[in-house]
Amino acid sequence: MRNGRREDKPDTGASTRRRLLSDGTLVKRAQRELPYATEAFERLMQRYNVVIYRTCRRLLADHSDAEDATQEIMLRVFHGLAGFEARAKFKTWLFRIVYNVCHTRWQHRARETEFLRAYEQVVATQVSDDANRFEVDHLLQQLSDIEREIVTLRFIAGLSLREIADILDVTLSAAKMRLYRAIEKLRPPKECT
Repeated sequence: MRNGRREDKPDTGASTRRRLLSDGTLVKRAQRELPYATEAFERLMQRYNVVIYRTCRRLLADHSDAEDATQEIMLRVFHGLAGFEARAKFKTWLFRIVYNVCHTRWQHRARETEFLRAYEQVVATQVSDDANRFEVDHLLQQLSDIEREIVTLRFIAGLSLREIADILDVTLSAAKMRLYRAIEKLRPPKECT
């Protein structure tokens, strides 16, 4: 103590070094430590938490979705960090995850909105279309399970052929061929002239 004041201890530089650790250094430490110790991982996430949230907020335009996406991103980073090979910068890898999560959520929300609109339209016309619905159900029952699935995914769920191929785990050309064959089965037989 000098003149009744407590002297501050000189900074040894440890706290400064801790703040200045590069992403690469923190990533290597986190890869060694996870899942048992999380200090390096937590530092990385603290460093990027605000920018991740802001990016999600801008892409998703919803506070709640942005918070959920931020949590999902952090979990994906936690589970995927061991496989990070540093072929790109950590920040690039991280924001690829941010983009993928937000893009998937946006697509899902768009599909839900489209489905709800279609559902509301169907409900509005349901009474007058009971006969048509019975006929459609009857036609669909004539198809095999896979043909019924592909027709339903394409025309009722409104999915693209690429999405259907991904869902069914087949190639795009296989999905096209299956849809074409199912549609051909639904066509009325041609009359001979």
